Amino acid sequence: MLVDEATENKEIAQQYKELLRISYQSLTASDKKLIRLAFDTSVDAHKNQRRKSGEPYVFHPIAVAKIVASKIGLDATCIASALLHDVIEDTEYDAKRIEKFDPMWLEEPTPPANIQAMASIARKTSIPIATGERLTTKYEFNAILKEEAASIIQMNLGRVGGILEAKKIASIAEASYAQVAPHMYCGPIIAAANVQVATCISNFLIIEGIETWSGFDSSLVKDPLKWEAGYVIPSDKPGLGIEINEDKLDKYPYHEDKLHPEMSN
Repeated sequence: MLVDEATENKEIAQQYKELLRISYQSLTASDKKLIRLAFDTSVDAHKNQRRKSGEPYVFHPIAVAKIVASKIGLDATCIASALLHDVIEDTEYDAKRIEKFDPMWLEEPTPPANIQAMASIARKTSIPIATGERLTTKYEFNAILKEEAASIIQMNLGRVGGILEAKKIASIAEASYAQVAPHMYCGPIIAAANVQVATCISNFLIIEGIETWSGFDSSLVKDPLKWEAGYVIPSDKPGLGIEINEDKLDKYPYHEDKLHPEMSN
């Protein structure tokens, strides 16, 4: 495959300028320095990687960083985190090389079932380890916390049994001085439940969303979740604070018996 490095480098530089231009918040000199360092690190780490389309892989983390900056409105630290998202997992960089960025967490450096390996990594880095989106019981979370393998718990309410069980897990985490960042991948119902849990636990850290829950997700409920400058505004309505748009759901019937659509034949 023939590659025009000069053209690609010019495009990468242009993407960087665009990232700074569209940042939601005004950037200080230190913000720009942080983003530049993360950008340079990402470019270096992914320099020999390409996507299936043939384009440089680094275009992907840059695109994610643009979403974080312009659509969600998060700060420079989050923009830097987006740029570095795949550096540990997909390149030769290790945790020590990104400690200088002071990231919020390092997510699942090993499969969560390998508790001892995860605990070993946790002891060797100053970056908090996060895990939990694939776990299903409070006993699994307790085992992780007992071994000090993670200090940020990411339970998914659709997997762990709902709000009550999630609050139990949050309490176990609190007793271990761990924080909670509820995981969300399955639509506005789980998102709304996450918001309810987040507002009533003392060790809540941050909530996850699919961009700003707009578009298709928003159309599934009559009163979409509110998002303002990087913050979720809790609903003051009863229950989860949302009402399902039954007419919309009727257009997308699911007749399989598998948990996830992608598991179906």
